[in-house]
Amino acid sequence: MTNTLFGYEVPPCAHGRNKATCPFCKITPSFVHHSQTSMDAAHSIKAGTLRMKVLALIQEYPFGITDEMIARLLEMNPSTARPRRIELAQQGLIEVCGTAPTASKRRANLWRATQLNESA
Repeated sequence: MTNTLFGYEVPPCAHGRNKATCPFCKITPSFVHHSQTSMDAAHSIKAGTLRMKVLALIQEYPFGITDEMIARLLEMNPSTARPRRIELAQQGLIEVCGTAPTASKRRANLWRATQLNESA
């Protein structure tokens, strides 16, 4: 199966999905290096892709998952994963559902997908 993008055939990614929208593929779009607006657009797309990866993982844990677990399971720097989780919470796509101990024995919030998000 191929997708059409601006008249060009785009083969599916390794997951059988559109490469531009697959939440599991790491896509760093091209941009014009001397254009700040082009760089900003490229980085916003990457943040959206990372956000989708975090959301897809959270949806797999209906009883909740901590930031520490998200970063570890996605093999993502916690300083990258946490802002994506914050964005999802601000959009109302995830919510706190309890707490759990971290590796350092401190308490951390457990996050789960909201009812609204699960029905979409």
